[in-house]
Amino acid sequence: MSSDPEDELARTATAPGSSPSQGAAAPIGQTLGRYRLERELGSGGMGVVHAAFDPDLERRVALKVLRSVTGGSEARQRLLREARAMARLAHPNVVTVHEVGSADGRDYVAMEIVDGQTLAEWVRSAPRGEDEIVEAFIGAGRGLAAAHAAGIVHRDFKPHNVLRHRNGRIVVTDFGLAREAQEAPNALAITQPLRGRVDGAVSTSTPSSPLAGLTMTGSVLGTPAYMAPEQWSGGNVTPATDQFAFCVALWEALAGERPFRGATQEVLRAEVERGPAELDASKIPRRLRPALLRGLDPIATRRWPSMEALLEAMAPPRHEPRAGRSMVLVLGSSAIVAAAVVFAIVRGRGSEPAVAVVPPPCRAPALDPAIVWPEDAATKLVAMGQRPAADQLAVDAHAWRAARTRACA
Repeated sequence: MSSDPEDELARTATAPGSSPSQGAAAPIGQTLGRYRLERELGSGGMGVVHAAFDPDLERRVALKVLRSVTGGSEARQRLLREARAMARLAHPNVVTVHEVGSADGRDYVAMEIVDGQTLAEWVRSAPRGEDEIVEAFIGAGRGLAAAHAAGIVHRDFKPHNVLRHRNGRIVVTDFGLAREAQEAPNALAITQPLRGRVDGAVSTSTPSSPLAGLTMTGSVLGTPAYMAPEQWSGGNVTPATDQFAFCVALWEALAGERPFRGATQEVLRAEVERGPAELDASKIPRRLRPALLRGLDPIATRRWPSMEALLEAMAPPRHEPRAGRSMVLVLGSSAIVAAAVVFAIVRGRGSEPAVAVVPPPCRAPALDPAIVWPEDAATKLVAMGQRPAADQLAVDAHAWRAARTRACA
């Protein structure tokens, strides 16, 4: 996973005892078990991700390997938690897990390899239009909604943990901090208050390491720049926590800066807890402001009731259903005709009558996308072992619906 060196609060913070510098990865040979390692894709405090080849199934995978040869019970449990969380989510917008295992004394997770870049890299790589940014984040939001439906809270959502395939498919990844939505907090699941400057340690005692984009493990969990108030204070973490992080990330992508930009831990936390009332939303599209501002509420229960509700609020205005739309068109046409008659009578006294022209409504499609590709079609294909086909068809169907919406607008 790539990091942004100039923005430390946007990386996942590492608590003392889990800093990457304290446990450099022991060298791995050209193979690990049956996997042939090709190149390193990224690294973090917990492990290293390699592009690898599985000769048994003749496919390329992303292989996440724990840093330590012996591993640690906490690191190993976190790896297993991530694998189990993703394995439960057969969804086009969540990365697919193929296998979890051990080889040569190293624990690993094999997952699908996504040919693309992180959402953070994609947003920065070229000027992006509002619509394509929102479309990408809606895909990520669907992945989070699927996780919530399975009882899982991500707890570390940020654009660095979302991948965009070259074909436009969006997948949420890095569920290493995920836990059950109803799971009781324990010593390792509670976020403790942070102290010190941004360039200080991720510690509640002695300053020593940067905090910006590092996911905190041990006593503190999350990424400061995207953390909800309940994560800062050690409160109850729920799907609304992911919703808050999602809104911070989308705001950042649209405005070019995050809504809360405190330069120190104390200032950032105070801004987050104060809420969005004083935020300058002028760079956010007007139709999206209410959705994002509600999602950034410091009180979790005042945010949207679910991720689906937030995504619905973000969606562009829909056309009326055919039956209802027909009634609206009939009533609207009658009003236009009546107005035209009055206008013609008035003008007819001194000039030729005016002619009212009513544009025809958008015709019904010969093939309705909702019938050709219903909502459960992808799930059925995945269950049949056709995940790649399901993903591509989902992307195509979305493009089809979007094209029709634009044509009939």
